[in-house]
Formats: sequence, structure tokens, C-alpha cells
Amino acid sequence: MNELSFAGNSQFHELLTSYGKAMYFTHTIEDMLKLLLREAARFNINGYEVPKSSTKLHLFEEIIKQFVIAFPNAEILEKRLTLLRKILNKLAHALVLQVGSDLLTEEGRDQVGALLGFVNK
Repeated sequence: MNELSFAGNSQFHELLTSYGKAMYFTHTIEDMLKLLLREAARFNINGYEVPKSSTKLHLFEEIIKQFVIAFPNAEILEKRLTLLRKILNKLAHALVLQVGSDLLTEEGRDQVGALLGFVNK
């Protein structure tokens, strides 16, 4: 089976569209969290200070950890953001043919579609 033989499939197009939306919203959330962290440090909210290492705010995982430090009562948000990060990480690997082959089978596409349905809710 040609790896891209399903590229014209409407299911695949819908999957990529949903993935694009999920990535857009994730990057928007990530930018908003960075902005909130910068303002939390500026106004010294809950004693929060910008981490000494500038690399701390480049990974979504680290941004989530810093957000919980700045806003300790955000545990539920932390869990949901972590779940979102894990889902998008799995989807990103599924869309790279060298890393995963999830999209090469009908079952794999169904699983990825289910994950995207969860993100879009």
C-alpha cells in the first residue's frame, strides 16, 4: 500500500483540518500562559519570579509547570493542559511517517480521529 494513497480521502482531510485547529488552539493557549506568567512575575503574584534559565519557557511542559508554580490553585487546569500536550504529542508522531504508522491503517486513523474528537470538544 502506498503510504500516501489515502491522501485524497475526505476522512484524512478532516483529520488534518482538526489537527491543524488543535495545533492552532494549543499554540494560542501556550502564548496566553506565557503572557500570564510574565504578568505574574511583573506583579509578583503569589511570589512568582521568572525562572533564571531562559529555556524554562520554551517547552509546553515547562510552561505548564511554571503556571502551577505561579497559580497553585490551578491543579485541574494543569491536568487538562498536560492531557492536551500528551494528545498533541501523540498526534504529531502519528503524522510523521518515519516515527509512526498510525495513519496507514484504518484502525490507526480511527484512533487518531477519536483523539482529535476529544480535543475538539
